[in-house]
Amino acid sequence: MRGFVSLSIVVWALVWSGPAVGQTPPEGNTGDDVVSFDGQTLVLAAQGANDGEQVLEFIPQGEKLDAWTRLASVRVYDKSRDPKVLAGNLVKQVKQAYPQAPCALMEHAATGAAVVDFVVGPADGSFVEFNIFKYSRMDDGRVVAEQYAIRRSADVRGFLTREFAGLRARLLPLMAEEGLRLGEPAETAPAR
Repeated sequence: MRGFVSLSIVVWALVWSGPAVGQTPPEGNTGDDVVSFDGQTLVLAAQGANDGEQVLEFIPQGEKLDAWTRLASVRVYDKSRDPKVLAGNLVKQVKQAYPQAPCALMEHAATGAAVVDFVVGPADGSFVEFNIFKYSRMDDGRVVAEQYAIRRSADVRGFLTREFAGLRARLLPLMAEEGLRLGEPAETAPAR
């Protein structure tokens, strides 16, 4: 559990504005308050900034930040950052906290984006998270990291056996090629 907490602190340590952990986001989110991916619409649950990083986090309507099933985040970094270095640093953090965790880094040939995916869970086996991060450069030169995570009430081994291959095969190309759709509910997002 300690490793999971360490990685969570590294990945999530931010100064938040918006609903506190444990609170449900308000209803009626529209515009940039929503993001869609894989047919799911998620609503803004938290936003913040620290050390040259701006963050927006989204979860399904009605869920709480401390008990979500799907999470999307958008992190924007200043122009001095390198997408591939940021992706490589994430891989190092995951491998340090979870030496046995399935973790991969790839460069998408068509987009040039660096994509990281990994599966982690606490030592008590109470849940598992499958995460995908896409790092790319925006038109204005800043770097954006898009994250999509799925959390299940399962142990890592069971998840890897039953669900991982299918989810990874579907979601990795979707993230690498199209990414998150900020401001577009799933029902209005263009068909994929």
